[in-house]
Amino acid sequence: MLGSYKHRVLSTFPLSSAALQRLSFFFDVQVSCMPTGQSEHALQLMRNVAGVITSEDNIKFERDIIAQLPHLRAICLTNETPKFVDLSALTEAGIRATGFPSKPQNPLEEIMWRVLTTEAQNLAKSDNETVLGKKPLRRFSGSLFTSSLYAVRIGFLGASPLSKGLLARAQSAQAEGILIDLDMCDSHPKAPLDWLLIPADWQDANQSAIEKLLMRVAGPETRIIDFSGAEAIKAVGKHRPELAERITHQFIPPYQPVESADPSSTLAEQLIAALGFGRKSWHPDNLLNPDVCCESCC
Repeated sequence: MLGSYKHRVLSTFPLSSAALQRLSFFFDVQVSCMPTGQSEHALQLMRNVAGVITSEDNIKFERDIIAQLPHLRAICLTNETPKFVDLSALTEAGIRATGFPSKPQNPLEEIMWRVLTTEAQNLAKSDNETVLGKKPLRRFSGSLFTSSLYAVRIGFLGASPLSKGLLARAQSAQAEGILIDLDMCDSHPKAPLDWLLIPADWQDANQSAIEKLLMRVAGPETRIIDFSGAEAIKAVGKHRPELAERITHQFIPPYQPVESADPSSTLAEQLIAALGFGRKSWHPDNLLNPDVCCESCC
């Protein structure tokens, strides 16, 4: 019988049948629940796995521990705010780390963030693997991962919860994020934006105000993603043909976030994304070291 070509992953956390089935589609899965303080046993189990779902109670990912795990490429911690993780050492080794979400994710925010990061990835690939010509993407030897939005200037129109949530994501990805208000000139960046994102809950259709805003924040390289149902930005595109080619319209109807009743399924999806699979592989949920991002978009 031929051996499996799947990556091996380990969970020291009990998994639901749904989470186990989902992980098994991509990986060879081992579940080995253990009591607190079994760090040596946990280290032995992790020596030949590509990914692990575990807790700081089982093992502390410090530099000397990380050095003993050459095959590891992703860790998914059950802790909300990890305290004993050397993120710098993980990043140097090309290992992604995620933590458990402290609150439910807004699916609307998820979609918009995924579109933005996918567009940024595609643009980087078409621009000789640079981000708008400013900074080469960082690589790690032997790793599938590379940096993504470092130092990219992203503006989010308005101050709605969606805009603020996206701003927080951008900042965690080490982008230069800023909230853009039509009436607050002081909040606008001194340099042109690389991206301007109009969230799904933005309703202002004041075309003249939008045109003035774009004169202040848009440069020759600025790209605009419009998730709203407002007509103003569409009209601006018609009157400004040089902008029209750089505006992406993708209307998303509003809906409410739904909290997952199965935390192990959430952890499973994070590990799948952190290892470069699925629709969130470019930027997994709750990524703790965003400077390590995936080249794959599978």
